[in-house]
Amino acid sequence: MLAHDFLKKDERSFRPTSSSRSAWYFIALVVAKLLRCVGIFFIDILAKSLHVVTLLWLFKLATSALLVPLQKPFTTGKTLRKPTLARIGKLALWNCLIEVFWFYGITFCGPLRSVLIFELSPSVILIAIVSFFKNNSTTARTRGLFLLLVGFVALMLMDKDSSIEDEHNKSHAHHSGLNHLFYHVIGMFGVADHQGGVFILILALLLRIGYDTSFRHLAVELGGPKKLHSVVSLFSAVLLMPIGLLLFLTGTSHVDGWATFLFWVFVASVLVMVIDFYAEALCFQHVSDPVMAAARWSPVTMFTCALALAYAWYSGQATHAVTGGVIVTFVAFVLGTISLTSSNTPKSRGGHFVGLSDSGTPLFTHGEAFLQRTGRNMMLFVKETLREILANGDSRRIFYFLCVNLSFCGVEFLYGFWTNSLGLISDGFHMLFDCSALVMGLVASVMARWQATKITPTALDALR
Repeated sequence: MLAHDFLKKDERSFRPTSSSRSAWYFIALVVAKLLRCVGIFFIDILAKSLHVVTLLWLFKLATSALLVPLQKPFTTGKTLRKPTLARIGKLALWNCLIEVFWFYGITFCGPLRSVLIFELSPSVILIAIVSFFKNNSTTARTRGLFLLLVGFVALMLMDKDSSIEDEHNKSHAHHSGLNHLFYHVIGMFGVADHQGGVFILILALLLRIGYDTSFRHLAVELGGPKKLHSVVSLFSAVLLMPIGLLLFLTGTSHVDGWATFLFWVFVASVLVMVIDFYAEALCFQHVSDPVMAAARWSPVTMFTCALALAYAWYSGQATHAVTGGVIVTFVAFVLGTISLTSSNTPKSRGGHFVGLSDSGTPLFTHGEAFLQRTGRNMMLFVKETLREILANGDSRRIFYFLCVNLSFCGVEFLYGFWTNSLGLISDGFHMLFDCSALVMGLVASVMARWQATKITPTALDALR
């Protein structure tokens, strides 16, 4: 699913074909996403007993043990030559890096927060990036970009999950140098574990965008995504084997019964890495609008399921609790995903009735205020607004003073939170209200130079 699939296609609504199977395949995709969500919660439980890298290696072993005999990638289809195997090896290394970050993010900030971030569609992120820089971006996509930013900010500033800070080191068996490296990097920035996990998941999501593009290009050359997925899983298991075994032998584990533990590892790997992939592949083959189904409804389904599971799973617990920041992020991500995958086609709007002419004919205005207009991207809007502000002496002076005041306000807030100083924080709020008054003055200064709205001659005659 690439961004240009959305940018080139105008109609973005799910419309099943006349075949009844199309709707059933879509339902199968929804069910697979629900099962994947349950599997991610299993990962959080299993990671408390074993090192996350060793756990990921076991997941890859289970996945490849199931997919390689099923797909037979080395004996059927195109022959895998050395250059192709080298490209698959690079893709597998990329996949290992992304999923190591993903597993660490799950252990740091819990399954709900990991679903909200990592399960965002890469296509949705690409559309948001393109909408930021593209000149003819629609208002729906600009709104979607704003909602995604609100969701990320709420998850960083409004989500208080500090109970993980002290217990995470014990509950997840963090005794290796790799884990200490993660802790030192997070500790350098002075943030809580769950906030560090959010940063790690955002990094994994950005890496996943490039990985999905490379995967699709190589799958076309290799003979299909199923074959490539089985080979990548096998190569990933081989790449992770030395590190996984070393961490298992040198670290500590808290597994009570290996038979039961490996059974649940196999079940979780099937839910997360096998069923979900095959459901998406079937959806792309049989659903009338697969890009819409995968990019819009898959994240929305997983967000809703994860929120319900977290509410039931962690009800009455302090660890990974459902906070107000998580609720804000959930709402913002759902609305942002829907906005970014909405239709590109402008909707026609009727005119505004203003009266009747002398002959009894109804008159309507059809000026610019009543026409559907295409939204501008945020970057262009900021540039044009700054140019208009700096072009006038009064607005320029207000703007410069606003920047200085905001800078002092930001310094007071940051240092106040850093030192737990109520005086600095309260004075920061005081300066923030001063800044709001300056913003109102700046807006009034700019609006005073706007040209009057055009009205058609017919409407003017009717008003007279």
